[in-house]
Amino acid sequence: MDKANPSPKALVAILTALFILVGIAHALAPKDPLKKALGPQRDISMWSLRIVDGDSIGNSIMDWSQLWDIGECESDCNQNVCNKQYGCYAGIGYWMIIPSTAKYCSNKIGRGIDPYKAEDNFECAVWLLDNEGDRHWNQSKHCWAK
Repeated sequence: MDKANPSPKALVAILTALFILVGIAHALAPKDPLKKALGPQRDISMWSLRIVDGDSIGNSIMDWSQLWDIGECESDCNQNVCNKQYGCYAGIGYWMIIPSTAKYCSNKIGRGIDPYKAEDNFECAVWLLDNEGDRHWNQSKHCWAK
């Protein structure tokens, strides 16, 4: 392997490690009192995922901080929530994946996606952001766009 051109699996492992570090930094950063009052503490355990295998990311380089910011705005980084206004049919988990989008991700990724499972919610969000951009989260763009 050439040091200048790491393998896709090595690249995914590096990016995942960076994402974990960003998550830990966010968790340790001083909390906004309003956000703390609105939701539970972040669950960092979700970042140890099978996505490290690189099965669905490939060679992509994506904006991991944007993915984190979207999750923070959508659910306050809480996997155990549904859309506050319309319930679970309008959004589930960290990235508020709706059931029809989970089915769409299942077809694109090639395996069943259960948005109630943190790793599947994550994998679907990664695939969507990497392949289709941030349009799936336009409703909360005022919160996460910088």
